[in-house]
Amino acid sequence: MAKTADLSATKGIRIGATMLFHQHRGKDDFAADEADYDTLYGIGFRAFEVQPSNKSASWLKGLKQWAAGREEETHIHTIDFLVNIGDKPACPVSANKDIVQRAKDVFQAHLAQAALCGALSHFGPYSAGLLAGHYFWTPDHDARCVDFLAWANGIAANANMLVEIETLNRFETGVSTLDHMQELFERANTGK
Repeated sequence: MAKTADLSATKGIRIGATMLFHQHRGKDDFAADEADYDTLYGIGFRAFEVQPSNKSASWLKGLKQWAAGREEETHIHTIDFLVNIGDKPACPVSANKDIVQRAKDVFQAHLAQAALCGALSHFGPYSAGLLAGHYFWTPDHDARCVDFLAWANGIAANANMLVEIETLNRFETGVSTLDHMQELFERANTGK
């Protein structure tokens, strides 16, 4: 199993331990308002600020400490996986090269927003994908986000990185998603 550090290419675009903060308004179609956009945008920058180079576990620890102080205010529902994109992405054979290039272009143009992409929430992958897709700022954000999810998961799997996408909700299960993700990265590092 590849070590997490091996995935932290210096020249790669780092898609951080992604956060999706939101307030549950009891709406089936859940729509983020301007305050949510501002919060998410700020978190994108914060995720990169607290990240030590090539130390994913420490990064998650720092992110966890920072998030703990904001939990009651923002209702943290999920944190997802770490994906690194190097100069030569380990794309699965079936990957669509156009999708990869489009995604890389978007990431380079909107790095802070890209830190949010791939996030899942207890509303499910598709709902979270639609929300994350808004941060691409493109007319075809729905389709592009779906492309991203399939592509990012393919890269992670091809790199033998342990990725388990789950829809854990700490308020329903009592399980800290941050703790869970840190455990996954540690297992990936040790090959267990």
